[in-house]
Amino acid sequence: MTNNTIPGGLLRLRALRRCLWTGALLAGFLVVAASAARPARAAPSFGVVTQGYPQDVRDFEFKRMGQGNVGTVRFILLWPLIQPTPGPCGPGPYNPLIGDEDPEPGPENECNWTAVDRMVGEAAARGTESLPFAFGSPDWVDSNDDEPNQVASRVPPLESDADRTAWQAFLRAAVRRYGPGGAFWAPGGPYESAHLGADPLPIRHWQIWNEPSTPAYFWPKPSPTRYADLLHLSAEVMRTEDPGATILLAGLFGTPGGGPGGIFLPRYLKRLYDVPGVEQDFDAVALHPFAPRIAGMKAQVKLARQEMKRAGDGTTDIWITELGWASDGPKEVQAVKTERGQARLLRGAFHLLGSHRRRWNIIGVNWFSLRDVGKKKSPCYGCPFTGLLERDGAPKPAWRAFKHFTTS
Repeated sequence: MTNNTIPGGLLRLRALRRCLWTGALLAGFLVVAASAARPARAAPSFGVVTQGYPQDVRDFEFKRMGQGNVGTVRFILLWPLIQPTPGPCGPGPYNPLIGDEDPEPGPENECNWTAVDRMVGEAAARGTESLPFAFGSPDWVDSNDDEPNQVASRVPPLESDADRTAWQAFLRAAVRRYGPGGAFWAPGGPYESAHLGADPLPIRHWQIWNEPSTPAYFWPKPSPTRYADLLHLSAEVMRTEDPGATILLAGLFGTPGGGPGGIFLPRYLKRLYDVPGVEQDFDAVALHPFAPRIAGMKAQVKLARQEMKRAGDGTTDIWITELGWASDGPKEVQAVKTERGQARLLRGAFHLLGSHRRRWNIIGVNWFSLRDVGKKKSPCYGCPFTGLLERDGAPKPAWRAFKHFTTS
């Protein structure tokens, strides 16, 4: 999520913008007769998003995931942290930073999977599936030449053949490690060693990048054409490794800020669909429909559905990979509520999305976020207080509301 300032309305988006944020904030069927012949859609997976990096997640957060029957946990698969230096990136257990044994077979492995191993393994041991979003470029890639340090990791690795090859190698290694039959799940491997007797949960859902409609995450400026290029690169290698993988678009925010050049949700989707063949490179559209009220969230989902239908892609699924309200924070941020208000909006949003799952093809909803964090570790003004849990793990009313949808 980014800091966003909502500008004045364009005609087509005026009604939507009145419902959306004017400040900053980072995280029953209704069946129509024409669709009566379609099979019933399963209830969407209700999950959470972790703030920060995988190594920042506390042990009690994993415990809460199990207690709350959390369906999926979304987290960042940050390339610069996993592969800080150039070189071969392999899926094996070797980790040069902690002195593991040399990989067999293959050369030295420059990818450090330690933090991701813990994230994926602890979640899986509690029955929670992982939904990583692959993001970022290390400072050694050509794409980062002459870019400011504060934005370098947000540059897509597209400027040279070497960058593109390195990105694909990173994704290939991730799928080979955490996908079906991956090295992480192998008998005697890292997962079995840490969680003897726990069923493996290979990663089958992968998200490519984050909020590319804002320059805060797609530098120097958003480009649906360039994002489609990145998506194609990613899908090509990931489907080769796991033909059954589900590839999600990067989550799209309704009215992106983060600097000049942000592209509003319907316009971004339209331009993305204008790229020939792009719909072949993803299996679900992902949205981040933050708004001060549920009406704004609903408006964004409906606008996305309209653009999907116009592109002839109306049967494709939607996954809400970030959605939330804060229980505290700056009062000028309209999406900041009280603890009771946060719980009330969660119940209303989850009920709406669940009841419309067939009409809107909703397959997943991830609440931003699982736990409150310190202000310095959060990307926007209201984000530190979006958790279902307090910083020390104590449950808020929203946690009890969340469990109503996951344990009933």
